[in-house]
Amino acid sequence: MPLRDIASVIGPVRSVRPRQGEVVPSALRTITARAVRASGLETDDLGQQPEHLVGEALADSDILIPAVRPAGQRFRAVRVRSEDLPLHLGQHLLAVRPKEGLTETQLSIVTDFLRSQRCLDQLPYKEASAGDIGRVSSASLLDVRVPLAGEELERAFKAVSEAAADFSKWMREVEQLRAEAIDGVDLEEARSNLLAHSALLRQRAEAARKLDDLGHRVATRFPLPVAYRWRAALAARGGPDEVRSILHAQEVLLGYLAIMAILCARSAGVEIGHLGDLRDRLAKMRGGITLGDWRAILREASDKRTLRRLPRSEPFAEVLDYFTFGEVLEAVQRLGDVRNDAAHLRDHGPLKEADIADECWFDLETLVRAAEFLEDYPLVRVLSTRWDGLVSRNELGVRVLSGDNPIVPREVVPYPEPDVEAGSLYLRDRRGKLHLARPLLIGTECPTCGHWSTFHPDRMTDADTVEFKSLEHGHPLVIPGDESRLEVIGLLASDV
Repeated sequence: MPLRDIASVIGPVRSVRPRQGEVVPSALRTITARAVRASGLETDDLGQQPEHLVGEALADSDILIPAVRPAGQRFRAVRVRSEDLPLHLGQHLLAVRPKEGLTETQLSIVTDFLRSQRCLDQLPYKEASAGDIGRVSSASLLDVRVPLAGEELERAFKAVSEAAADFSKWMREVEQLRAEAIDGVDLEEARSNLLAHSALLRQRAEAARKLDDLGHRVATRFPLPVAYRWRAALAARGGPDEVRSILHAQEVLLGYLAIMAILCARSAGVEIGHLGDLRDRLAKMRGGITLGDWRAILREASDKRTLRRLPRSEPFAEVLDYFTFGEVLEAVQRLGDVRNDAAHLRDHGPLKEADIADECWFDLETLVRAAEFLEDYPLVRVLSTRWDGLVSRNELGVRVLSGDNPIVPREVVPYPEPDVEAGSLYLRDRRGKLHLARPLLIGTECPTCGHWSTFHPDRMTDADTVEFKSLEHGHPLVIPGDESRLEVIGLLASDV
């Protein structure tokens, strides 16, 4: 939207001599372009401007930018804070004054935008004869278009701003602890106090370092089925089942992504053609859903024009790009070759087994890195719902199944819609909206091992019975065909 819709621009200050007899305020704190630094406002040593060059009084949240700058350089844009006031606008400055109603996050976006190349590219500015000075007018600044339309961008800015505020707070705590330690009379006591009072800060740093490790992120932040199989592969490392566990982890990852692709297509009203092939095979009871089917679904989703046209802000749209990355396709092919060798008794022998395992780990990590968007779409198990029609609000009891353990705390969260099923699994998108995963994913206690597990439809055992398979353990779960609701997604004929 144009900047003029959300803000006005004040300045620059013009040189106007006071008329005879006019009373002009004196001793005003006046900010000039020189005091607008990349790090903030330098208000410690403000000079007094000539009375005929003192501009309007500034307000909290005004954004100051120099009206004159070296050509080609971005603007220094700085927010005025309440502790900076009182201040008046001085020479060579423009003040962008936001209109009422803008949130703190929106103000941050406007400030960052004014510092950006995107803003600079929209400004026609006049250059001095030397060609090294650019000037911008209030009118041209009001015409620039600010990217405030997307809720996704606002949410991302808010999250980053909150993280930055936390980091700044922790850094101030560090500086205070270090200063107290140095100023202490007894250095041995100062050392003990420093270690004692910095324990939480050191734990925060350790937790942050762990997040740089891919394995830790997968095990703690990926959806339960993917994280569980990853952890199982790690546990098998160095043992006889290492490669087999890696291949299982790959199949569950691709299966989960394929289910997400089907949900994305259903949301967009687009049919995945391969589901028709699966429907025919299931009806004839010719085996279950295979890794090849998951790969075919992902490949079709990446090639289908109607899906490729979807805005990438749509829920789960990232999965449509997954099979467009060359390194992903190559890793899938190599792991497929290893799988085929094992199925056809092509034994590489113990001397080469370690090398094959290392290569498989490299390929699995390639697939997982390309799927890190899964962290933004948590798997949610809804335990209970409580709709209040008077205020149009639902109260949900949920468990967020992120990480390799289904035993997670119960949370109570508000939700604005009534049509949520207790007992079902949902995928939550970045906007907080829940998308029903049933019947592609259902969660229940496994009848074989007793552990709570996630199941996907696998095969028909007879004309009236569907067998689901656990993504975590591979154990079966039998459900009558008329209760499976697979006809809704096209995996069963509607008359079954």
